Amino acid sequence: MFNLRGTQIADTLGGIGMASKVYMMENLGCAHCASQIEQKVRQLPQVEEAVMVFATKQLRVKTDQPDGLEQQIQ
Repeated sequence: MFNLRGTQIADTLGGIGMASKVYMMENLGCAHCASQIEQKVRQLPQVEEAVMVFATKQLRVKTDQPDGLEQQIQ
């Protein structure tokens, strides 16, 4: 099981109203699990882009609806 800690790093991207968030995935020890999480997050309807970097344990998400996203990821 992993712990999720999110930090919003920008309110808008390119003036199109997209928010970018970076989540630190604490206690994530498996690259396969990281890949599975990335795939599931990409399937959320409000997510434009999701990239998991296993080496840094970061999940980077671009979304137009950042409120409540952390709860959905967990």
